[in-house]
Amino acid sequence: MKKTTLIIRQIWSAIVLTSLVLGIVPTVQAQNTSYLNFQGRLLMSATTPAANYTFNLRLSIWDDEDYVAATDKNGAGALVGAAWQEVQTLTTDAQGFFIAKVGSETALPEFDPAVHRYLQADVKATTAENTNYIILDNMMANDAVDRKSILDSAYAQNSLLLNGHDTGTDAGDIPFLNENGQLDRALLDAGTWLDPVADVAARDAITGMVDGSVVYIESENSLYVYKDNAWAKMGYNLTYDSVNDEYDFGGSKLSNIAGPEDADDAATKDYVDTLFAEAAEAGGKYIGVTTIDNFTGAIAGGYVGGDTACRVDYPGSHVCRTDEILAAISTKDISTLFTYTDLAGAWILEGAPGYTAPANDCNGLTDGTANYLGAFWQFNNTTGGSGQLSICSQQKPLACCK
Repeated sequence: MKKTTLIIRQIWSAIVLTSLVLGIVPTVQAQNTSYLNFQGRLLMSATTPAANYTFNLRLSIWDDEDYVAATDKNGAGALVGAAWQEVQTLTTDAQGFFIAKVGSETALPEFDPAVHRYLQADVKATTAENTNYIILDNMMANDAVDRKSILDSAYAQNSLLLNGHDTGTDAGDIPFLNENGQLDRALLDAGTWLDPVADVAARDAITGMVDGSVVYIESENSLYVYKDNAWAKMGYNLTYDSVNDEYDFGGSKLSNIAGPEDADDAATKDYVDTLFAEAAEAGGKYIGVTTIDNFTGAIAGGYVGGDTACRVDYPGSHVCRTDEILAAISTKDISTLFTYTDLAGAWILEGAPGYTAPANDCNGLTDGTANYLGAFWQFNNTTGGSGQLSICSQQKPLACCK
């Protein structure tokens, strides 16, 4: 018959533990309750729990802590010399944990400190009745110590009860910490957080998950969350150094991020796009020509008067500069914008020339004679048009930008 090998991790919860946690000192006259608590976990391998596994647990009490196979059992595997014993059939939970109530099958004896000193636990699969029990060695590194001392527990059993409540993991029980200072697995919600697992295969072997369950996979240094019957990776390379120095999103995107408030806050795309858009709009772009088309180079008020004339038709606008016309061509749809095709074009501003010359915006839009030259733009809604010079006595509308 094929034998099933079980790797056992023992978790003991002596009754005296609860009494110490609660600060109650038991007395030797303590009244016995009906059982002691024994907890453990069965693993099929170093990383795989024996989930929902049914097995036989043999419990016995002895006067010494050293198990010697040659004298403590016979050829058939039965115990020899035990002061008390019982066999229970138990089933682990989805994580391989189990809880046994020692004395629930066979009543515990009246404890004698010279005889009832150590508890031994043996286990075997229910499907392997013809095989020997495997002892749960309390201290595997010490060949002389194989059983757990129960003297304190035996004489402090009534300290399990507090206001009528017992220690344990059932409804109404008082929870307690195991040897690692942790709450028993049965008290924790497996649908919220799981112990780390070795790899994806170990994760997929876990059952009973609900949406929101989280697990950490050691081989990937990653977190996974359970939703809609599937695991989704939450983080990548979550080592201490990587989290402090950099964070690899593994191709995932960040979404729904608030805009920055402080100088060292991360900037969102919309925030940066807005800044660029505002900067691009700061110089203004062509929006149209004035309805008055008979301006000569002499405008009442000069440059100020020119801007005032544009604002009559386009509030907040001003007379266009050459660079603003070019900005409109490079960023706007001019197929319908540059529809003014009269050969006269429209006046624009180039600024003062770099040397003494009459080509200076009709002497600052103050001279309407042929003695001065001013710039105008000849529009074309296909090519964008071109800039030219005209004598200031010609009549043209003003090109307006905003």
